[in-house]
Amino acid sequence: MLSKSLAKTAAIVRVASLEQESGRSYGAIMQVRQRKMIGTVVLLAFLAAYALAVVGISAGRVTSASAPAQFAFFVVAGLAWVLPAGLLIRWMQRP
Repeated sequence: MLSKSLAKTAAIVRVASLEQESGRSYGAIMQVRQRKMIGTVVLLAFLAAYALAVVGISAGRVTSASAPAQFAFFVVAGLAWVLPAGLLIRWMQRP
């Protein structure tokens, strides 16, 4: 039991000394990596689901609408994904 706590303390001291020497936090690096991986998977899933939803809506309802209504729909649908994707990317880049 004592040897385990000494080993943990020694590991913490080694990591702390490495952090001081390099100026980087090793715990934060792993969190950013995980955040980027999770964000990438979520972004790809979101974009696939969003594209399928827009195609479904446009194939079913927008085809019978007037040309200006179709144009407005596709402008809004084409740009609506940018805000959630931007927020997700901002979250991925956080330190």
